[in-house]
Amino acid sequence: MQGGVFKAVIERDTPVPTRRSELFTTTADNQAKIGIDLFHGDAKMCADNTYVGHIDLDDIPPAPKGLPQIEVTFDVDANMIVHANAKDLGTGRERNVKI
Repeated sequence: MQGGVFKAVIERDTPVPTRRSELFTTTADNQAKIGIDLFHGDAKMCADNTYVGHIDLDDIPPAPKGLPQIEVTFDVDANMIVHANAKDLGTGRERNVKI
């Protein structure tokens, strides 16, 4: 959500169950933590969507901005339960949330 811009990972009308992943990265040199706000909707700005949760992924090793690879995966089951996972591909550290 750099600058409040929304990135849709699962598009509207995608059949469920489904699983989708997207790679994200840091926006500052030596950034040790990344916060991922989770929204429901398809507006271009986060403020115009519904906030549903948050994942903090910390202990990211020092690196130039743009180098760490953070994979964010969403699993949506048949009951519309969302399991979101953020994983640092360099260290294997991950955090999960169920919505």
